Amino acid sequence: MYFSTFPKYLPCLLAVILLLPVTALGLPGDMNGSGRVDGYDLIMFGLANGSGTGDENWNPDADLDKDGSIDTGGP
Repeated sequence: MYFSTFPKYLPCLLAVILLLPVTALGLPGDMNGSGRVDGYDLIMFGLANGSGTGDENWNPDADLDKDGSIDTGGP
C-alpha cells in the first residue's frame, strides 16, 4: 500500500529538489561564493594579504578572523 501512494508525491518532491538549490552558506575560505575553497580563493587571499580596512587591496571576504587585517594568523 505504501508503494502505491509514493508516485503521486514524486513530482512534488522532484520540484522541491530542483527549484531549491543547495548551497554552502558561510563556508570559511570561500571568497568568491563558488561553494568550495579552491585555487581561485587562494589567489584572492594572496592579493589581499597584508592589507587592512581602508587599503586599496582590502577584501573583507579574505578577513577570515574579522579583525580588520588580512594575514595568515600566525605568530
